[in-house]
Amino acid sequence: MHVSEFIVELRMGVALLDTQAAEACIKKMVAGLLPDGESFDAESYRENIEKDAKTPLGPLIKKLREKITISSEFETELSSFLVMRNKFIHHFLDQPGVDISTKDGRKAAQGFLVEYAKILEGINGVLAAVGIAVSKQYNLRACEFENDEWYLRTERDFLPKVEEIFSKKGQ
Repeated sequence: MHVSEFIVELRMGVALLDTQAAEACIKKMVAGLLPDGESFDAESYRENIEKDAKTPLGPLIKKLREKITISSEFETELSSFLVMRNKFIHHFLDQPGVDISTKDGRKAAQGFLVEYAKILEGINGVLAAVGIAVSKQYNLRACEFENDEWYLRTERDFLPKVEEIFSKKGQ
């Protein structure tokens, strides 16, 4: 095995985990968005997550769009994420030039994965910041990672964007 094959495979693994994290966060966001006047109920929340456990990402994002207004900038990021996610999950080896058995093919794979990683970082940063915002809004238990470098960077870089990105329908 060539070292660059190993690096491409590692990047693929990281991309897969980051993709799964984004999908899980979107499912939790959809499950947690409540109609006006309803109060948060942990049992209903868990039931909503279970109900959408097998729902594909596209329909989940559609549900999210139905419940909240998303800024045009984040809408573009979300659409890019969905396109790149589908290319990665369903057609990675069909991408132009991708072939991890050749030097040029690994370069093409690396280029795709680097581009996708940038998209995932933005999506997951915003989604994590939404979680932070919700916990602060409802005075939920403090996170044991509040002093962690990643948490602090997420709070600094992405939390200010959350209010401008999302608003409830009708506001």
